[in-house]
Amino acid sequence: MKSGKIFRIVLAIGLMWALMLALTGCSFGASLGSGGKIIYPLIDDPEQMNPTLNTYSRSSFVLQQLFRGLYKFDRTNSLVPALAEGHTVDESGAIYTFKLRGGLKWSDGSPLTAHDFEFAWKHLLDPKTVSGAVSDMYVIKNAREYNEGKAAAADVGVKATDDLTLQVTLNGVTPWFIAQTATTTYMPVSKAAVEKYGLDWAKSAEHYVSSGVFMLKSMNSKDKISMVKNPNYYAADEVKIDEVHFVIIPDEETQFIAFENGELSLTNQSLTPQMREKYAGPQLSGWPRIGVRFIDFNTVAAPFDDPRVRRALAISINRQNLMDNIVRTNEKVLYGFTPYGQPSLSDPSKEFRDVCGDVYKEDVDAAKKLLADAGYPDGKDFPTFRLASQTNQVIKDIAQTLQHMWKESLNIDCEIVTYEKGYWDELAAGNFEVAISGWTGDYPDPDTNLKIWAIGGNDIECAWNQPRADGTYQETLLPYDAIIEATRKTADQAERERLFIEAEKYLAEMMPSAPLFSYMDFIITQANLHGVQKNYIGHINFEYAYFD
Repeated sequence: MKSGKIFRIVLAIGLMWALMLALTGCSFGASLGSGGKIIYPLIDDPEQMNPTLNTYSRSSFVLQQLFRGLYKFDRTNSLVPALAEGHTVDESGAIYTFKLRGGLKWSDGSPLTAHDFEFAWKHLLDPKTVSGAVSDMYVIKNAREYNEGKAAAADVGVKATDDLTLQVTLNGVTPWFIAQTATTTYMPVSKAAVEKYGLDWAKSAEHYVSSGVFMLKSMNSKDKISMVKNPNYYAADEVKIDEVHFVIIPDEETQFIAFENGELSLTNQSLTPQMREKYAGPQLSGWPRIGVRFIDFNTVAAPFDDPRVRRALAISINRQNLMDNIVRTNEKVLYGFTPYGQPSLSDPSKEFRDVCGDVYKEDVDAAKKLLADAGYPDGKDFPTFRLASQTNQVIKDIAQTLQHMWKESLNIDCEIVTYEKGYWDELAAGNFEVAISGWTGDYPDPDTNLKIWAIGGNDIECAWNQPRADGTYQETLLPYDAIIEATRKTADQAERERLFIEAEKYLAEMMPSAPLFSYMDFIITQANLHGVQKNYIGHINFEYAYFD
């Protein structure tokens, strides 16, 4: 389809969107600079409105406005106390004592105490809750054991000794733990709401109780999520924004048209080079994110259960070509599994990526030999496979480029499958052979990126590491888990870094996923909006935003 026709279609969609807004009585343009209202687009509904169950970036955009934990990111993106006043650590480095601020309240005005944190964390770990975020809490003593039914809730190393004191016992020295307390996994949830409504408490604004900067006003699927300033937030007097509206606009070009028309306060979807050039200056900001765009292999489905096949596809990709001609950002191509932006553990002046270096390289001839060794010389008899893609245009373009590269380099064919709904559910169900995926870490340590391929990690990424029907594991996969566990049993940061480098080299041989590039987030704001932030996790923060 020619570009002119595409533009006319997108413009028509944009006009239909504007008409719909007018008919529903929502005027974005009139809101800017008056009443302190931020209007921000999402391509779809947040996958999860319950922080206890959340493992998604898009959901975190919303949840980070509604909830605060013990710590948060301040105006300079530094970790500072939030609901806690501060913390102390004992001589062992494993026991943390947090002192909460006095007079904390939930959005409904009820008291918020240390007991709410104890309840929330144990509720997340409860096997009956079935949260995908449990592995993030396995640093806590007996957390894994309780989740696996091998210990009682009382054995978990979390205890409120009084209303303002929370004592947390970890399995060992965990340098990144404070950063974790700023993530959605560690947010408190209201015991009263959970006990009254179960997991349904987060499915309607009527029952929703939160602890953050804003509180939920209304929630309409495929339309809009509205929130207003929370008067019970401990720092409410410092918050300048009165309302935040997340509006669902599936098409990114339509989002940009709405932004250009003054109907959105900001946008940060896949910005083209032309968009970034046009708004270069105070309105455009770039934020490094400790995340990776990679492709996942269905490692339990032939022929991708063979590491030689996975490695062949991985090293036959021309990543720089992909970046220069398709993604077209200044994000860096990646020849490892930990992204740029993660600090070195042995030398704070460097990044981990600089110390580790590349753990694999692109080599089409080597890829052809690997494929031949696996029984597919020149791609002969290699089955046509499904390449799963999201509806995002850039992701679809990446998929088409990979399809072309693999055909040209390895003489193999794939069919691009685009799931309009439930993309991650389809992948978790195994409805793919290769999929475009990604992961953003939660804390400044390589552990947050590398743990997803270990036992107990992400459902899709750790599938290569799952037990057989008889309960045994593939013997060749056990070393990776041993390496990751070893990084968690020493406080020697230089030794931990050495182990993480060893883990990356092992992944490069087994290649359960193939990294493409490190993430970089861009934001374009209206000229009168200031103070919008993104942290290194990639979550947006409106707490310090204001209109001039």
